[in-house]
Amino acid sequence: MHSEVVSWNLPHDNEAHTYSVNHVIHAYTKGINDGMEKNEKLFLKQLDDNKKTAGNDTTKVIEYLKSRGINPISAHLRIESVYALDVLITVSDEDFLKDSFSENYTFVNHLQQIGKTDFYSITFNFINQSKEFNKELLSSDGYFLSFSPLEKSK
Repeated sequence: MHSEVVSWNLPHDNEAHTYSVNHVIHAYTKGINDGMEKNEKLFLKQLDDNKKTAGNDTTKVIEYLKSRGINPISAHLRIESVYALDVLITVSDEDFLKDSFSENYTFVNHLQQIGKTDFYSITFNFINQSKEFNKELLSSDGYFLSFSPLEKSK
């Protein structure tokens, strides 16, 4: 078996096709910076899209609750990650303690499952809003965004 050495040859006009170390470093850092800028834009777009989807899903839950005679008081959003959101819906003590209240979890569990993708998941939780309820404590738990349709109806 004959083995031939393969080599790469530069064109005869070497000056036009060679780059200094500084040129290579500049091209590398520009590529890194451009990639980071694009990733940041994609991150913010995904987060914005997911907040909108969470708003639509929250509207569905609120409409469902109202159809069952339950009047939600407020809804608050916690962003676990760009892909995972958590909504806390407050209701009155009276509504929360109804025997039939647990049926609402069937609806939200179904909604959570059908909406889940690789880029979006949502979890709904309910809490009773008693007289001792402190909205500021919600912020310390990460629920710093309030659902504006419920805020406006107060």
